[in-house]
Amino acid sequence: MNLASHADFIVAAYGAAAAILGVLILWVMFDYRALRRTLAEFEDEGVTRRSDHTARSPL
Repeated sequence: MNLASHADFIVAAYGAAAAILGVLILWVMFDYRALRRTLAEFEDEGVTRRSDHTARSPL
């Protein structure tokens, strides 16, 4: 079986998949940083999480 005639398609498919994965990884990284910044702003304003409140109060 000769795959040389399909080499362009195979390389393009792998390239597109790598580019999409790279964009998704960058998106997650930027979103993580933005969420951490937002959480820090909330904590500076005195807003607490419900999970922190329930974890501190004994049943």
